[in-house]
Amino acid sequence: MSSWTVQPTARWRWTPSSKLSFVTGVEGSYTTVAHGGETSPLDELTLDSITKDINDVYIGSGLLEALWRPSPSWLIRPGVRSDVWDDRATTRVGVDPRLTLRYKIGTRDLPDVPPDSDASGVWLKSSFGVYHQPTRFVLPLPGLDAMPLRYGLLRSYQASFGAEVPLAERIAITAEAFANYLDPTVFDLVVNAEDLNTAANTSVFPTTTMPDPSEVQEILDRLIVPQRGRAYGAEFLLRRRARTGVFGWVSYTLSRAERRKDGEWVPYDFDRTHLLNVVMGLPLPRNWDIGLRAQYNSGKPATTTSGYNAARTNGYVRFDLRIDKRAVWNNWLLDFYVDIINTTLLPEEVSPGNTIRYVLPTLGVRGRF
Repeated sequence: MSSWTVQPTARWRWTPSSKLSFVTGVEGSYTTVAHGGETSPLDELTLDSITKDINDVYIGSGLLEALWRPSPSWLIRPGVRSDVWDDRATTRVGVDPRLTLRYKIGTRDLPDVPPDSDASGVWLKSSFGVYHQPTRFVLPLPGLDAMPLRYGLLRSYQASFGAEVPLAERIAITAEAFANYLDPTVFDLVVNAEDLNTAANTSVFPTTTMPDPSEVQEILDRLIVPQRGRAYGAEFLLRRRARTGVFGWVSYTLSRAERRKDGEWVPYDFDRTHLLNVVMGLPLPRNWDIGLRAQYNSGKPATTTSGYNAARTNGYVRFDLRIDKRAVWNNWLLDFYVDIINTTLLPEEVSPGNTIRYVLPTLGVRGRF
């Protein structure tokens, strides 16, 4: 399965005063999905039963936001976004109000940075918002970033609070706590059965024997039942922004993802407590950029004889590569890029004892007028 996407975007800004400005915009997206060759009877009973209706997806979006600075210390940014999705069979609409607040509590004395500029400020920041998106498949497989719209939209209520402190020119550290409430969350891939009598789980994708149709239908029914979920935690980010020289960041996230089950909150089957990213980029001559990312994820919950999701699988490391080329054509700024996820084909454990190896290349071009 493969997919092609086109995403035109337009923005307009209106500034009635030095303290207030408005931004409005429209976005469009068209994605076409090409299915692979013939499927086997096993595929027809499992993943293909869900993905066979993924074809063309159209998205139309509009947004409006204000940027209000009643004083040099405050930055208030309310906004609303509306999206319409259509896949020829179903149409879904999402309306998402959002609010971001920033308050400067002090400044840092940095070389070559004006003391009254935003770049030298120590900021407290918070955000609140509602977010909708189509249901998604849990594994990053081509063409599965959105499922058929008949399964509905995911809805998330998100809030965060944190601080941002500049350490040096173009280098800053951010600490932020977050909480998300998911209602509904649909198409949760569930692989950890409750009644296992051994330490090993069975995979949602049978591989060697033809599954019983009733077992497959039970799996599919679990995937599409709307559920409630939540996620909370904290993130720490050390980042260097630069137009010349090495740029990048190091981020660490400590989090917990849970689902409501039998009146209790339990770890989600794909919860990962620890996530570490190390990203480095380097500008090259003639408007080329190259970037590398190393990512560590701790293990997922596993059901064993000790109880439901009482143990953890092994963590894994992934290496990604990105290459960009910028070019100017007439009044257009064009960005051509190649993004390769899991370049070293390291295995990822889907469930205890069951791993997959994948590499996910993406080719793209962005244009700005």
